[in-house]
Amino acid sequence: DILRLWAASVDYKNDIKIGNNIIGQLSEIFKKTRNTARFLMGNLFDFDPKKDYVEYKDLEIIDKFALSRLAKLIKSVDEAFVGYEFYKYFQYLQNFASCDLSSFYLDIVKDRLYTKGKKSLSRRACQSVMYEILHTLVRILVPVMPHQAEDIWMNMNDNHKDEISALLTSWPEIKPEWENDELDEEFSSLLKTREVVARAIEPL
Repeated sequence: DILRLWAASVDYKNDIKIGNNIIGQLSEIFKKTRNTARFLMGNLFDFDPKKDYVEYKDLEIIDKFALSRLAKLIKSVDEAFVGYEFYKYFQYLQNFASCDLSSFYLDIVKDRLYTKGKKSLSRRACQSVMYEILHTLVRILVPVMPHQAEDIWMNMNDNHKDEISALLTSWPEIKPEWENDELDEEFSSLLKTREVVARAIEPL
């Protein structure tokens, strides 16, 4: 899978390079997507999409922002594949897993996941978004990292799967309500402020 990721990550219009440092960086992306999927699955252990799924209109604003970023990921990867710019797939996946999820959304919603009532609307709303993220992530991994995608799929709850294998799943589709440019603009300024505050408090 890491060699396949390397093949997808290089810009074949220029000289192609490979070495221990490059493979090491790609291994980190492999671990990041794996650990992200593990975190998502770990927090979906009691989630039944047929009973617990929360509709978009009832989600909190940060949940809607996460789905907006997810829609951008799907759209960007679609365009990269159509244009045979596979190295962009690597970049989009890395940014989504590291910046949008680990450093932002998943970091913030831990409070809701761990302290809200098990069946509360707030927790179920967060789980609904994580369910969508997990299903999108595993499908986007299939073309380049099929072994990891299948490993994730085999460890998902049975009631979260609609096929016997990740390799038989359909490509993720964007739900129209997920796309929200106004929300993106609003959160962009918030994220910039968050970065400034984070840098200021770190030395303290």
